Amino acid sequence: MTLEQKRRDIDELDTEILTLLNRRAEIVRELGQIKLRSGLPLVDWSREAEIIRRVGDHAGALRDDSANRIYRAILRESRQIELELTQNSQASSLGIAE
Repeated sequence: MTLEQKRRDIDELDTEILTLLNRRAEIVRELGQIKLRSGLPLVDWSREAEIIRRVGDHAGALRDDSANRIYRAILRESRQIELELTQNSQASSLGIAE
């Protein structure tokens, strides 16, 4: 294997990761809409803790703390998506155009 081949492998993986993150974001948006309609809180800290525990159990070649940092960032961005849904919902109910 050459350096260039390994870089191409990384590029392909980065594309796959981004595709999966975008898919996750779409599901988060749908989940946020369900929570809003149901009057549920957007953040479920016990669920986030469960995800972090599960990630630590399956970190593989990553150190547990590295996997945890990555997933904490993913969860933070997920909360941001849901927060934006709340803000958009409030603006719509007040008749404020986006």
